[in-house]
Amino acid sequence: MNFIDLETFRINKRAQIAAGQYEAPLIETMQIAEMILNHPRAQSRVFSSDILDDVCIKAGEAAWAQVSPKPPTSSLSEAERPWLFIATYMYPAGGHTKVMEDYIKLANGRPCVVLLTNLGNGDPVVHREQLYVDEVKRLGARADISVTGGVLDKLRWLQEKIVTLNPAKTFLFNHYYDSVALAASVVVPRGTGYFLHHADYKFSLGVQAAHLNHIDFHAAGLCLCRDKLKVPNQVYWPLSATDYGARTADDFYKNGRLTTASSGAYHKYTSPYPYSYADLIPHIISATDGCHVHIGELPAEVLAQIASNLAQHGIPRERLIYVPVVPSIWQAMSAYGVDVYLPSFPTGGNKATIEVMGSGTPVVSHLGMGPFRFILGGDFAVYTDALRWKHPDELFAALRQMNYLEVLQQHRLAARANYDLNYAEHFTRALIHDERLAHEGLHEIQIDTVNPEDVQDFIFNEHYKV
Repeated sequence: MNFIDLETFRINKRAQIAAGQYEAPLIETMQIAEMILNHPRAQSRVFSSDILDDVCIKAGEAAWAQVSPKPPTSSLSEAERPWLFIATYMYPAGGHTKVMEDYIKLANGRPCVVLLTNLGNGDPVVHREQLYVDEVKRLGARADISVTGGVLDKLRWLQEKIVTLNPAKTFLFNHYYDSVALAASVVVPRGTGYFLHHADYKFSLGVQAAHLNHIDFHAAGLCLCRDKLKVPNQVYWPLSATDYGARTADDFYKNGRLTTASSGAYHKYTSPYPYSYADLIPHIISATDGCHVHIGELPAEVLAQIASNLAQHGIPRERLIYVPVVPSIWQAMSAYGVDVYLPSFPTGGNKATIEVMGSGTPVVSHLGMGPFRFILGGDFAVYTDALRWKHPDELFAALRQMNYLEVLQQHRLAARANYDLNYAEHFTRALIHDERLAHEGLHEIQIDTVNPEDVQDFIFNEHYKV
């Protein structure tokens, strides 16, 4: 890793900003953020940088000051002013989009607008503009997407959109490295902007932005940001999910064999780790003598690898049920007769696990190693009495233990009770409408989190191999 003196960087970028040069500060801040974000040893160690946030904010303020004439501001009544969602890009599936969908539903008919910066980092999805439009329309909102131009064009476009819309609330769903979204947010009406801290708590721009309310989605993140990162304007809005009802006792063990399931984007399974999901699938099926459902798109080569692994163990290919996309993880549990859900590993999927528990589906959770022991693994969200595994042999033993109807029933009830106590939709509905609902035990929640490493110390240590 190249050494960067961040304070010197800030001084130089502020000088460029003062000289009317905004592009280099935004691009170079994005590059530094990506460098940290993508470094394996930064996971669950480095979370934020007030210096990088400051550069984005100063660039946004100075760029907006130069706009003349200013665009007209909407004069709609309070009830007519839209909720605005700013994101970098979207996938047709995944927790990122699902949280946005939940919030749009909670708008209760108020107009919703989604603005996407389309600030790509090489991900092939970022150029699928029509996919964005279709997905946003499916959510019940209006889409507008910046598909051309450099960072300054995107910044000017986004700031003018915000001011013209004059939103009642603005939610930043920006991707970790999106310097444009953060810079543009300085024109959001005071007190109405919300930075939504990604639930995996990877390094991100915007965490320390003092002009925005800071939303944490779960208790582990709440304690990290409150006690260690000391973020400004913290708000706790626990992740929730639309309640489609709990499954009944007769909805399990339909085939006389245990059906397991996992879900998640492929990247949740691909971090360097001792255990491979593709290699474990045949052993999972052997342990249950049932079927395994995978929900989420997998590359063709991974599907071929899984098929080869199944053949080597003499397991028929049809015992793996591959479902690239579902409208609802919650409803998929019943639709595919899932008896036990296995959260993705080593990177967990908190939103999906919450939906699964809300449906009343038992969970067997992984206790991760290294950076996946804390927030990235996601085990903290699972009900207390769930079975857990570290080594694969513990996973197989847990599945054999779950292979009884009476055990499934105990875990079904425990999973739903955890949803009702901690993740029920009414919490977010009340909070998002400023009803001041005090989540039970909010200020008493205490979780011993990791000790963050200062970003400058991290860069120094990695460069000098300390």
